[in-house]
Amino acid sequence: MRRRIGLLLLGLGLLGLSFQLKKEEASAPQRVPSRTLPSEDTAHLSQDLPSDSQGMSLANLRLIDEDSSSDLVYEEFSQLKGKVQAEPAFKRSLIEEIRSQPEDSSASRRRLTVLFGALAQSGDVDTTDDLLELAEDCSTEFCRIQALMALHSQEKPQPKALDRLLKLVDQTEDKVEIHNTALLAAGTLAERLGPEGDALPAYLATKWSQNPPLDESLILLRTMGNHGHPAYLPILKQSLREQNPLLRATAISSLRSQTSENFEVPELILSQLQKEKDPQVIEQGLQAIASQKMERRHVQALTVLALEWPLEDLQMKLARILVIAYETEPEKVRSSLEFLAHKTSSQQVSRYLASVL
Repeated sequence: MRRRIGLLLLGLGLLGLSFQLKKEEASAPQRVPSRTLPSEDTAHLSQDLPSDSQGMSLANLRLIDEDSSSDLVYEEFSQLKGKVQAEPAFKRSLIEEIRSQPEDSSASRRRLTVLFGALAQSGDVDTTDDLLELAEDCSTEFCRIQALMALHSQEKPQPKALDRLLKLVDQTEDKVEIHNTALLAAGTLAERLGPEGDALPAYLATKWSQNPPLDESLILLRTMGNHGHPAYLPILKQSLREQNPLLRATAISSLRSQTSENFEVPELILSQLQKEKDPQVIEQGLQAIASQKMERRHVQALTVLALEWPLEDLQMKLARILVIAYETEPEKVRSSLEFLAHKTSSQQVSRYLASVL
């Protein structure tokens, strides 16, 4: 149950580069150029290209510009990803192509997004070192940030990767976006490393003790959430008492990755929800508690609490969470669903639950 709910609500986030490729143009009209008629500024790239399959794969990529449709961009991403999975040596060609992007333009950014997406999902255990190298010395800030984001997809990083990444964090304090993106990636790598990532809590605690400004405090809390180490629990508890709702929302969201054998974490989240007035904090709390193992009493308390929330949207979010739980543990959840369906003043929530029960 916890895994299904967590996947539905949280995604990772952090970073589904393939979904980013599909979504990036959703809000803007698209002009779809012909696959066989490259625009003037890219026509020269099709000249003198190698005739081998690697050259042809990259030739198609080089025709992508700021006007290319998102479907075309995604298609090229899928082809490059499949090629590097079938031919691991093709990874070197992708890296060379990344380094060959000469300027920070809209077209270059789109091509880099495709390249990093394919590289990140190549399944190559050695990709972490390549991504770290690009994060350290790629020619544009956008390129470095894409490399850091791609680190979230690495399932088997080496312990030295975390040390190298934290060194980059320290070296980029004057480059805020790179600095923050590297911190978030450090949390993910530490989580994947297991006990070999246990150096991160002391590092983050030192930074937290220096009373960082709000923006960095939020990044530190998010990094703690990415890692999920129990050493962060005191800081997360403290942050739930902050007056700023952004700090409370980020802290309660970061509790999603905490575990406890005695239900300490779900009870902490529930306690915060019972006194919380800010809708953003409540929403993040619902997502966090959905990732936790709960007893019937927690589900019942949540249901009663939801009826006090003035926003219909929050009741609907809880209803969806409970329905997912109901599919796997009906005996624990059914009575709460029936209670919510009977007591809610929202016709939308009532109709939704009636369709389930």
